[in-house]
Amino acid sequence: MTARYPIVDADIHPVVDPKRMLDFLPEPWRTRYASGNRGRGAPATGTRTG
Repeated sequence: MTARYPIVDADIHPVVDPKRMLDFLPEPWRTRYASGNRGRGAPATGTRTG
């Protein structure tokens, strides 16, 4: 008799809960994230803006 193996779906797609994320961020990042700031910050030096 041949052994049978079940199919296991191991395809995981993590979803970040914004409120839970605050528990892991130190200041000042926690305050910035909580206020809605999700950007990378100021433009790099030498970047043209217009």
